[in-house]
Amino acid sequence: GYMSDLYSPAELIQTVNAEDIQWQINSLFINLFFKRVVTFETRDIALDIIDDPDIPMAAFCSPMVGSKVSRDEGYESKVIRPGYMKPKSSIDPNKIAVRQPGVSPEQFNAYSSRNFKIKRAMVRQAQAIRARIEWLAVQAITTGKNIIEGDGIERYELDWNIKPQNIITQSGGTEWSGRDLSTFDPNDDIEEYAEISEGTTNIIVMGRNVWKKYRAFKAVKDCLDTRRGSNSVLETALKNLGDSVSFKGYVGDVAIVVYSGRYTDEDGTEKYFLDPDLMVLGNTSLQGIVAYGGIQDPELIRMGLTKAELAPKNYIVPGDPAIEYVQTHSAPQPIPARINRFVTVRIG
Repeated sequence: GYMSDLYSPAELIQTVNAEDIQWQINSLFINLFFKRVVTFETRDIALDIIDDPDIPMAAFCSPMVGSKVSRDEGYESKVIRPGYMKPKSSIDPNKIAVRQPGVSPEQFNAYSSRNFKIKRAMVRQAQAIRARIEWLAVQAITTGKNIIEGDGIERYELDWNIKPQNIITQSGGTEWSGRDLSTFDPNDDIEEYAEISEGTTNIIVMGRNVWKKYRAFKAVKDCLDTRRGSNSVLETALKNLGDSVSFKGYVGDVAIVVYSGRYTDEDGTEKYFLDPDLMVLGNTSLQGIVAYGGIQDPELIRMGLTKAELAPKNYIVPGDPAIEYVQTHSAPQPIPARINRFVTVRIG
């Protein structure tokens, strides 16, 4: 029967790339600051092979004992091991007979329903992987660190060596919540924060609470230019991001964007990629990289699939009944470019 008609990884990759729109979901930081991709055939990512002056050559790795980072055991490393992901879903033949909404009974057959399920499972897996990359990207920029964990890996912390002064918390009377809305200009603070950066700022990404506080000031209402459209770099980055991203306008030459994109963690809780109280000063010319370690699945390797961003496969586990699965392998790690050009502020 059709169950033996399995899809090859190449066919599956084509499908998942055609589903481009879903693949883009909630990836503002990747789209803005990690625009390049490097794939490795090896399990590890060698930073010194990425020949680029903007990319840190050696990251600081520290093992994690329990959940505590063991700082004294930190070591510089030119080689990092990305967490390995391989989400899978079963394509249950007993559930195949349910007609999808919008499909007429004449069009419907179990085979097209199976195709639909395979496609949907793959898109979901791609989204889960993409969400993980976005989460790592936001963590790298806003904390200067990443906690790496995944299949067959000892949990460790990757330190991108951001300067402590680039991560600020408003306190001791500097909080915007305590300022006079009619006389205080929060842009003065922003100018001071921007001076900490090792480059110029042309974009500020605000969590939703930050935007609420910021827009309440009269000074902001007076200077925010909402008539000028977003530039082409921003257009491209914000495409397909839907409700989770909102372009608010310009203050001088700096674009203001509000990010409320969310993901679902392991416990099924919805969380924000960017903490609603954080604001990130950055520059859209920063070309970070998403690096992918080699694919580790023996079957995929036999088919010649070693280097890939995403390597989906479709297989059957024999038995009574036999069960068909879709699984996607990926070993991603975002690597920030010029981390000290970013400044992150927790707004009080």
